Amino acid sequence: MTVEMPTDENPVVVVEGDCLDVLRAMPDGCIDAVVTDPPYPQEFWPSVQGAVMELPRLMRDGAEAVLMVGQHMLPQVLKWAESAGLRYWWTCGMLQHCSTKMLGKRVAVYWKPALWFIKGKKRVRPDMPMDMLKGNRPDKQEHPWEQGVRWFEHWCGRCCQPGDTILDPFAGSGTTGVAAIAEGRKAILVEKEPKYAAICRRRVAEAMGMGEGSLLKTLSAPSLFGESS
Repeated sequence: MTVEMPTDENPVVVVEGDCLDVLRAMPDGCIDAVVTDPPYPQEFWPSVQGAVMELPRLMRDGAEAVLMVGQHMLPQVLKWAESAGLRYWWTCGMLQHCSTKMLGKRVAVYWKPALWFIKGKKRVRPDMPMDMLKGNRPDKQEHPWEQGVRWFEHWCGRCCQPGDTILDPFAGSGTTGVAAIAEGRKAILVEKEPKYAAICRRRVAEAMGMGEGSLLKTLSAPSLFGESS
């Protein structure tokens, strides 16, 4: 498998396939940041663990990874990241627009943690991420686990520089790609299900002002990140 990397002319690449197969086909040190909301059910944990183990190889030195996870996953994700060699930096609170009930735990949940990791030495940037951020209401029309774009815009804008490349190995409906475009970043979105990969492509095209059904590669100069060379 060959994974196409994003360019100024094609800033968001949607790759349809199993995340582990895709990540293993990507070159070393090609990613500036990871922003993802992986699936929470335990049946998906082997894929999440496998993806976390691949991240350090893909991340450039100083790159940051933000994983928005369910509370019940915290011990496992922290253990996987430490085992992979990522350095834990902070836990940030993502405030939900309303509470959800976890009946098995008998708790009403008003926030979810965003685990923030660093590879190597942290790069200093002027805009510091906030450790508590209220999200906007997702419509859930594109994906049953869809999240509002506000969280993703915040992390895409604060974890790397304009023009940098962000990876989302569990793209779902493509919210990370939409946020990356809004913040002037490039992105690689990996989605296993063809239905949702198609939704990713459509949402990205719409976010770029190209209209439903447009091909991303038809974007002409000037590109999203300035004049093409």
